[in-house]
Amino acid sequence: MPVGTPPIAATRVLAIAQRLVIAEGTTQNYLSHMLDKLGVTSRTQVAAWVLDKHGLLSAAVSQRGDG
Repeated sequence: MPVGTPPIAATRVLAIAQRLVIAEGTTQNYLSHMLDKLGVTSRTQVAAWVLDKHGLLSAAVSQRGDG
């Protein structure tokens, strides 16, 4: 990664902040609070939680033939 290039996660936080017109630090705080409330540690785990919560994970596995 070139010097001065922010990590992908930081870039995404900045994009969210710009979209919502709030500070990057505020966005990071909001994301952290949401992760805490869901009992997860990453946005990838949030995606898996949503899929599982709405039965989409088992449907996807069934379509692949793994389940």
